[in-house]
Amino acid sequence: MLCYPVGCGLGRYFLVRAGESEFESMGIINTNPVEKTSVDNGLSERGKKQAIKAAFDLKEMGACDKGCWIWSAITQRAYQTAEIIASVNGVTRRFVCLLLFFFSI
Repeated sequence: MLCYPVGCGLGRYFLVRAGESEFESMGIINTNPVEKTSVDNGLSERGKKQAIKAAFDLKEMGACDKGCWIWSAITQRAYQTAEIIASVNGVTRRFVCLLLFFFSI
């Protein structure tokens, strides 16, 4: 079993849903995984505001006060949300990681 970062299972975890996408803002339901990673499907203006609010909420909770890793799905809006959270919380890109695999049971 690979525990990455070291100390897997220890510490605090915060789950944040990505902000609203451009497609969602137009009422388009898109389930195609290839299109969901498209640069055309990034955060809408409302989604950016949602991500900024989440970032400051996390900062207020001290989520990254002692350092943290940010794990993001591969969708454009998820990575944009992760970058906003990282920026507000002083986390360098080195600690923003894409989840490139899926767990199956």
